[in-house]
Amino acid sequence: MKFMTNAIILAAFALVAASSPEPATTGNVIKGIWATVSITTGGVKQPDDPTAGAALTAFDGTNFVQRQGLDVVQEGTYTLNPDKSPPTIDMKITSGHEAGKTQLGIYQLHGETLKLFVAPPGATKRPKSFSASDSQNAFVVTRRYKP
Repeated sequence: MKFMTNAIILAAFALVAASSPEPATTGNVIKGIWATVSITTGGVKQPDDPTAGAALTAFDGTNFVQRQGLDVVQEGTYTLNPDKSPPTIDMKITSGHEAGKTQLGIYQLHGETLKLFVAPPGATKRPKSFSASDSQNAFVVTRRYKP
């Protein structure tokens, strides 16, 4: 039964990620479903919780949904600026514990790996590089999910 529930959830994510073709926009660069590989905060890798279920984030070009197992952690909209160095991401959180806040970050996309370095929701300073290990910023490594 749990497998069927997970399959239905993943199918819903796939529908979001594979919705009707759109013209190329900056948000489409990361369009798809991304499985979290690791999260490091303040230079310390966060432990995995095998009972929580897979951490997935779906981007559809303008909106995102973050899930932990069957639970929606947060939802919102996002914008990318690939012309900045490093490229930036702004995530406006519309539901979840941090609703109403914006999360500022930078990203790197290499093939099937997306790396995000994001400030805490509501912070006004964006990370400038991927090397600040002593901050409260979160370094998130994800891999593209392929059903």
